[in-house]
Amino acid sequence: SQISIINIQNLNDNTQNYYNLKALQSKNSIINIFDLGFGSKLTKSKITNILNGDNAGSKNYSLYYCDDYQNFDMNCTILHRAPYTNCDIRSTNILDKNSKLILNGLIRIEENAYGSIGYQKEDNLILSENAEVCPLPNLEINNYNVKCSHGATTTNIDTEKIFYLMSRGLSEEQAKTSIVNGYFNKFLDFIEDKEIVNTISKILLEKYKYGTFV
Repeated sequence: SQISIINIQNLNDNTQNYYNLKALQSKNSIINIFDLGFGSKLTKSKITNILNGDNAGSKNYSLYYCDDYQNFDMNCTILHRAPYTNCDIRSTNILDKNSKLILNGLIRIEENAYGSIGYQKEDNLILSENAEVCPLPNLEINNYNVKCSHGATTTNIDTEKIFYLMSRGLSEEQAKTSIVNGYFNKFLDFIEDKEIVNTISKILLEKYKYGTFV
């Protein structure tokens, strides 16, 4: 069996949001989770996938855009409890103004989960010197007949990239827009439903201060 879950959170700025999703997966099951966070004053979420059956798989993709004084505390945990299970955790985040984001990702391989594959990657783009991000990717491996890797990157808008794009005829705002678009578009490419992509793009347009998403 296969199921996709798409959660789009765009609550007003006075809201405190608490979100908990737990999935128990049996043999050959696949769950794709898309978690998108834009609104609320405070969001605390926990997503847990427990891979109990052989060949079960989970893809957890998240996109968070934090600005003003928003605080996001996100947790994603994948537990491999059966052989030949696989997971893919990817997070794309942009932080602006005085926002803060904590992202705690955990892949745990249990003793009998041989032949399993796990991957997690977090990319953060900082638009303000006052914004803060704390990436916490973790691996716990109890069976070494597996393939696992993780990583995190945090960067701001590279002035050299802006200079290069401006030398090609773009204005400074257009150059910044192009760079930010690249961060979001690589996430949106994972979503096949064009109506959902259009909905997300409209929300991004409302939050983004440099230009228009294409």
